Amino acid sequence: MTPDVGLPNLPGAGNQAPASADRSVPNGADLQLRLAAGISISDDDRRDLTQARARALRDALLQSGAIAADRVFVLAPKPVDRASKGEARGDFALE
Repeated sequence: MTPDVGLPNLPGAGNQAPASADRSVPNGADLQLRLAAGISISDDDRRDLTQARARALRDALLQSGAIAADRVFVLAPKPVDRASKGEARGDFALE
């Protein structure tokens, strides 16, 4: 019989299942759902995130030198349609 590699040889450890196999321990998806349920995100938070993403994209484009600064604009986001069912969209245009 070959000894288990990487497992400590503890008295009484025998054939016990690891703690991660215990169903009372929440998995990552369960923890994510619980955490998300306790967080409220306002329209202002979403708008701020949208603006931060747009600025990051603008900065990356300008830093790359692939486009001239006078051709990149970050516009104010449009109001969110409550009927959009969580669909997200970003509009980009080069003029």
